[in-house]
Amino acid sequence: MVSILDEHIFGDLEGFRSQYSRLTDPTSFTSLKQRIAPVCKRTLRQQVQAYVSYTQRIPLVQTFTPSSEEKVLYSLVSEYLRRPELNALPSGQRQLISMVMWKLLASSSFAIAGALDSIVTRLESTLANFDPDDQRVIDDIREDYEALDETAEDWLEQETGLSCKEKQSILDEIEELKCYKTLAENIRQNSKGEALLNPSLTVVGWLQWVSGRNSPDSGRFS
Repeated sequence: MVSILDEHIFGDLEGFRSQYSRLTDPTSFTSLKQRIAPVCKRTLRQQVQAYVSYTQRIPLVQTFTPSSEEKVLYSLVSEYLRRPELNALPSGQRQLISMVMWKLLASSSFAIAGALDSIVTRLESTLANFDPDDQRVIDDIREDYEALDETAEDWLEQETGLSCKEKQSILDEIEELKCYKTLAENIRQNSKGEALLNPSLTVVGWLQWVSGRNSPDSGRFS
């Protein structure tokens, strides 16, 4: 968005990514804020209400009590997201994806089930991409390179695929996430959704309540 206003503020895309894709360094974060300050101004609603007609916000709050199954699911997924190392979440985007997962977890069991399925698919894809048929490759090379057996040790040391430990870690994480997904899918009633379906909290219910307060028969006008 900033490049629309001034394409020279951050330079090209590659340069921006190399500098600011991972804001783990306080210095980089401060630098980003300073560079964006001339074009990014934050104005509070109360400062512009005289010039902008905002729609009135009317919060409707309803309390609900999660079921025992929902509490278990929330606890398990929460502990999973708090782990220092996860195979499923890219390190550069972990904070963003974790935040989305927390929001989905607080939303409903149906929402988090879909997200868990996507994570499992990503992990399975990781295994598939880094788990080729090694023996077939070795046999094919041996036909064209007679000295393969003599240099096999050096050749294997240069592999960039997943180690046995890494593969097992991913497999364990996949099984764990599948269990969470199954638990989420088996929750048939969503406590939060049931509470929000309360007629008194729907837009129609609220409008009927307001209309009743302002009707001549009510003896009260707002």
